[in-house]
Amino acid sequence: MPTTTIHLPEPLLHALDAVAARRKASRNRIVLEACRRLVEEDLGEWPAGFFQMAHLSPRDRKELDAAAKAMEAAIRTGRRNRRAPPLGHARR
Repeated sequence: MPTTTIHLPEPLLHALDAVAARRKASRNRIVLEACRRLVEEDLGEWPAGFFQMAHLSPRDRKELDAAAKAMEAAIRTGRRNRRAPPLGHARR
């Protein structure tokens, strides 16, 4: 496994060691876990150009546009009608 060197401020290093001690884990394992979490959280980024919809066919773009307009209309209707149940609740 490759290695790397990082420089931590002393207070952060002491806090990291305290976390490792509480979890009965090595400092290395705690740093690896933190790095994995950061990478997993960052996976939520949209790919470059995604919203330009170049990857969609003309038919798919038309259907997506129609669905978005229908959803927007439903939201607007739900917001304007005070007697209607809140969005997400089925009418009975």
